[in-house]
Amino acid sequence: MILLVVCTKPDTEQWVRAEITSGLGDLICMRVTPAVAGPGNVEPVTDLGKARANIGFAAFSALTHSRAGSAREILEVLAEALGSIGTKNGAFLSELVEAGLDGTSSYEVWRDLMITNDYPHVSQWRAQATAQGIEQGLVKARIEDILRILARRNVSVPGDERTVIESCTDMDTLEMWFDQALVIEDIKDLFAA
Repeated sequence: MILLVVCTKPDTEQWVRAEITSGLGDLICMRVTPAVAGPGNVEPVTDLGKARANIGFAAFSALTHSRAGSAREILEVLAEALGSIGTKNGAFLSELVEAGLDGTSSYEVWRDLMITNDYPHVSQWRAQATAQGIEQGLVKARIEDILRILARRNVSVPGDERTVIESCTDMDTLEMWFDQALVIEDIKDLFAA
């Protein structure tokens, strides 16, 4: 059995190299010396050719150097290299890196790379989150359109009615209200249809 410890800090890397023993008193039943992958023994992969040649190692490089000054360069190269393998494996490694970077400043860099570039390996949930963000933006814009039309037409929108409009997330309802806002004279008629 092998215990692999992946570290991002040199101090932690040294600390986890210590042998672990288990037993009762002087009777030692088990000795474990962890295998350690950290910034001291994992090469920072900043060359695209090297990253493509061993993408798994490039992913480990990204994780172990996530707190180093070269982290951005490593992540950019890794993101590009992931496009050279199958979508399923690319998505797996992309999400593995994302999980491993959580809690570091490199997490934001990785997230930005995955959102702003058209990589085929971007995870399904991220694509879904992007679609949801677009939908929320459309809903918000339609709500603003309705309220603007009502204001320009001098249709009073008291607090309760404004709250109903602003809390609506159903695009079909908002489209109906948009059409109504163009012709109604009283806010109560907006909700009558």
